[in-house]
Amino acid sequence: ILDRKMLMHLFQRFDLDGNGVLSYQEFEQLITACHPTEDLTDHALIELWDLVNETEDDDDNDAITKEGFAAVCITRGLQLSYSALEDVEKQYNKMLSEVDFFGMTAAPPAADEVLETPDAQDPE
Repeated sequence: ILDRKMLMHLFQRFDLDGNGVLSYQEFEQLITACHPTEDLTDHALIELWDLVNETEDDDDNDAITKEGFAAVCITRGLQLSYSALEDVEKQYNKMLSEVDFFGMTAAPPAADEVLETPDAQDPE
């Protein structure tokens, strides 16, 4: 079982936008990448998300905090693989390369998505 410090480290690695909370997508990626010893169905993952949200004092059901995440993982005895941290780091770097910051994707746009510049337009 991971201790609080290890859980905090994992949490931070999957907080892609660095805002101190995890969205459901970040949470799902963390749980998936860390290979819990128990097989979590989509329904069980949502239940775990809801459980973390219930432990928090805020009304924000769109994000969870480090403290709520760690508390639920510890009290529930959720066993995540910290020894797979190298794989987690690779997954993190892959996700980071795919993040859409300020409307700009990391991948180049497809040819049909490229907008023409005013110089390239036909004269009227």
